[in-house]
Amino acid sequence: IAMYDNIASRTADYDLKKAVTKYLIAYDASANDYVSVLKRSKELYVVSKENHDYEESTEAAKTILHALANLKQTEKIDSLLQEKTIAKILPAQLMLAYKMYAQLALGKAEEVIKTYEAAAAGLVKPVHEAILFNAAEARFRKADFEGAAKLFDDFIAQHSYHSAAAMARTRLALSYEMMGREVPIVAKLYREAIDRN
Repeated sequence: IAMYDNIASRTADYDLKKAVTKYLIAYDASANDYVSVLKRSKELYVVSKENHDYEESTEAAKTILHALANLKQTEKIDSLLQEKTIAKILPAQLMLAYKMYAQLALGKAEEVIKTYEAAAAGLVKPVHEAILFNAAEARFRKADFEGAAKLFDDFIAQHSYHSAAAMARTRLALSYEMMGREVPIVAKLYREAIDRN
């Protein structure tokens, strides 16, 4: 790895630098070393912008957001999302999804709900799966089972193929149970959650 790191830092060949840096980012990510992922992604972002490789800049920006979210750096995510260049290259829903993920990972369910409510009117369907799921989960954690049920239902309707759909179905059934809904309806929801898992 040190040899690849040395190559990436010394080469003037953009394509070689890009390839080696992407390999190192993947290596660091597989080791859950998000500090190194963040460092290398920033380097890739800068060099790709210098070489007018906007597609690679977009991917590097996504990786920076991913690393910041895993490091639970909500303030840095906010400051990154304020940059005009980032706002131009990344979809607004993706940026919102990372912000909400980091807030929820820090246990700030109230902030997730406020962030979602501030953006909800402007969201175009299909809404990013992380936005719906994290907003629903935040409401669930705050015992707003009615609001959680609606959002989990929206998530399932828009993203039934997603790997988190089984968890959403289970949370939906649990929300209905906590609201005291009729036993046959709740039992049917639990059955669907088990059958589609």
